[in-house]
Amino acid sequence: MEIKLRVGIVVTGEDALNKEAPRRALDAVVKRIEDISIEKVIFKETLSNSNISKKAGNYFSKENVDLLLVVAGTWTQDNFLIDASKFLNCPIIFWSPPDPLGVKYPSTGALVGTIQNGGVLSKMGKKVKIILDGIESKQGLDKLKRYLKVLTIIKKLKMLKVGIIGSRCPGMLDSSFHELELMNQIGPEVVHIGTGNLVKEVNSISKKEAEKALKGLININQIENVKDSILVESVNIYIAIKKMVEDYDLGALAIKCWPDFKTSNICAPCFALSRLSDEGIMCACEADVTAAVSMYILKQLTGSSAYLGDMLKIDNKTNEAQYYHCGAAATGLAQDKSKVKYKVHGDAGPERAWKPGLTVEFPLKPGRITFARIGEIKSRYKMISYSGNATESDMFTIGNPARVILDNNPEDIVNNLIYHGAAHHQIGVYGDIVQELKVFCDFLNIDLFLL
Repeated sequence: MEIKLRVGIVVTGEDALNKEAPRRALDAVVKRIEDISIEKVIFKETLSNSNISKKAGNYFSKENVDLLLVVAGTWTQDNFLIDASKFLNCPIIFWSPPDPLGVKYPSTGALVGTIQNGGVLSKMGKKVKIILDGIESKQGLDKLKRYLKVLTIIKKLKMLKVGIIGSRCPGMLDSSFHELELMNQIGPEVVHIGTGNLVKEVNSISKKEAEKALKGLININQIENVKDSILVESVNIYIAIKKMVEDYDLGALAIKCWPDFKTSNICAPCFALSRLSDEGIMCACEADVTAAVSMYILKQLTGSSAYLGDMLKIDNKTNEAQYYHCGAAATGLAQDKSKVKYKVHGDAGPERAWKPGLTVEFPLKPGRITFARIGEIKSRYKMISYSGNATESDMFTIGNPARVILDNNPEDIVNNLIYHGAAHHQIGVYGDIVQELKVFCDFLNIDLFLL
């Protein structure tokens, strides 16, 4: 389902300054954003007196807008915008085109009005952002698009359902979370699904159905030493989890994969998690719900699948950090999908954590990478982020290894991760998205810590 922002649009003006400028500015902004996929709720009268501004306030409240875009036509009294926004619980963005220079008297005073009105609205607890570029400028439009993109993601988070199959893994208190505060501060609803429900679904899938699905899922030439029974059971798990995703309308998922899967006599679900992540459903293992939410956020910001890994080793001389996880990463993170190998879980066997199951093995591709995840400490959520450059990597361990040259000293980063109470799973995505994270956290009213 496509989710669109409802954007209220209004223009400020003072008849005594320039009666025509606000109308021209409003028309120009509406035309400039006509191709952006939002629902435009336009108030066509200029905010130039109290009767009009109160009318605007009732209109935007009735229309339930997600954002108020204020076009600064000219300076205007600040009580007018208070009237227009007093019933709204949403951010306000001022687009204030620059006054032309070289004239004896400013023709609009738009910037003066933006500072005055924006300051008053901030005092009243409103979230205010500004665009101080010309309406025809690319820079101004890019700023607006960034704001709209982030606010759309925040709206999606409020409608997001995140599934957790099972409960917290033993010995991993760091993945525990406050469910109601996650909903209150970040947005998602957590849907609890019993492992027994999954087992029942897995057992209901016929071998014929799994074998038919297998042909379209995996290139047989990329499978290494895997018994047919393991392939079939791994595909069964994928089909079962995908059905649950559809039945519960889930946008992300966390699974208590061990020890429950082995005790329930089903194999490691790594293949299922990898495949679903490739299909756009971000999946976190080891019941890490906030990791799954973080992966969803990074996916929405970049359009790319996110990586979940443990930081295994650092080198303070070279700033290198080495990461790993079992083999559940999306194949879109590989440099060459044709070189992905499908193997049996390296920790499987009678005395190990797993009944043998299919893993998806490859090193992560080179590129700029941003690590970021939400976490909770003392009932307050925050986001912690750091960046680096992923380099060419060999398979120095099983699963999905990665070598990253971090921007800052790795030991300092580890110290700060611990100081901020971070969970051990590191969530990364390709791209440099620090500016987007700043806007996201600001709009969501959570702290961002850049390490």
